[in-house]
Amino acid sequence: SFYLVTADQDPSMAKKPPTPATPAEVNSRKKTCYVLHGIFGGGKNWIPFVRTHLAASLPDWQFVLVDMRGHGDSIAAEGPNTLAQCASDINRLADTVGRPPD
Repeated sequence: SFYLVTADQDPSMAKKPPTPATPAEVNSRKKTCYVLHGIFGGGKNWIPFVRTHLAASLPDWQFVLVDMRGHGDSIAAEGPNTLAQCASDINRLADTVGRPPD
């Protein structure tokens, strides 16, 4: 699963609990940054920082905040749980949403 943050989102969204985004919400024409969390985190941990510091200063970009396998709202997939598998998961997500990282 993933969350999407852009500068042009409705400001009232900041007051609502975040919900995972869908591939259809990703703009195929905007520059895209995939934001990854640490070992004990989840994608929505990054929402306040990305809204305040990144989306506000980079309005032409969109930020895909990823829940890595077994974290946040994602499912725990079969192993191996390696860095190579994490990279493969990100590549598969980028293919699914139709937007490679910039």
